[in-house]
Amino acid sequence: MIQGRSTAVCILLDASGSMTSRKMSVARDAMRVLLDALADLRVATEAFTFTTGHEFDLNQACQSTGREAQELRERFSRFANLEIGAIKRFDEPVKAAMRRLPSIRGSGLTPLGEAMHIGAKRLITRPETRKIMLVLTDGRAGCESRDEAATIHAKHTAQRIEQTGIELIGVGIMDDSVSAIVADTIVVHALEDLPAQLCKLLGRTLKRGLRHVG
Repeated sequence: MIQGRSTAVCILLDASGSMTSRKMSVARDAMRVLLDALADLRVATEAFTFTTGHEFDLNQACQSTGREAQELRERFSRFANLEIGAIKRFDEPVKAAMRRLPSIRGSGLTPLGEAMHIGAKRLITRPETRKIMLVLTDGRAGCESRDEAATIHAKHTAQRIEQTGIELIGVGIMDDSVSAIVADTIVVHALEDLPAQLCKLLGRTLKRGLRHVG
């Protein structure tokens, strides 16, 4: 029998507006495959989506603060609320994730750095000796302000995460932007290949953490 070594996995799925219905449909299928496989291997797993919520009225903010829009954009990278959606928590059975997956839709923006930070904070407290984070996204980090600032923040966050010993892996969905943030990145160019490519990635990544027992 093959059993997972002391390993915990956190999966982050981009649920921004660029994740169209077709992209998200394939991403949901890929998540089903990943979560089922990790459950079979008895690897502790958490998965969540990240995006932003309701639209922010910048003009109203300017009026209420007495500041110019450019000043606010330079000072703040995100105005809309951060939305983190549970797919599967560490302490839940995989069936809970399967019930939630059909309701996941794409909307909002891409607060990638913040999502990675949240995932890392939860992952670092796990008792397992090996910790892996997978980040699935189809575009650049960014919210209402400059993409450049969001990319710098996400890259800094990625570096901090790797310094803790977490193995960080990016999966670009028909886009290679995440490779500027995460050093270890694969890009899936054909959408229909996403589930199979993620299975191969999972196998390669976990290979060092598997042992035969019994």
